[in-house]
Amino acid sequence: MKKIDSATESLFREIYNKVLRYAKSVCRNINDAEDMTQETLMRAYKYLDTFNTRASFETWVMAIARNQ
Repeated sequence: MKKIDSATESLFREIYNKVLRYAKSVCRNINDAEDMTQETLMRAYKYLDTFNTRASFETWVMAIARNQ
């Protein structure tokens, strides 16, 4: 697994609560919402090299969350 740099880690920390709020609104169960949040962030990290900087990082990650 590749090592995450501090700038990337900071981006993920900033987006975590927003993804979790969205997941709670969809799942209505905190455990499922936490699982969905983790899965979303894992997918975002896995496909980070496909991120197009013309969109915001937040928009991109939230699209991943919505498409689960």
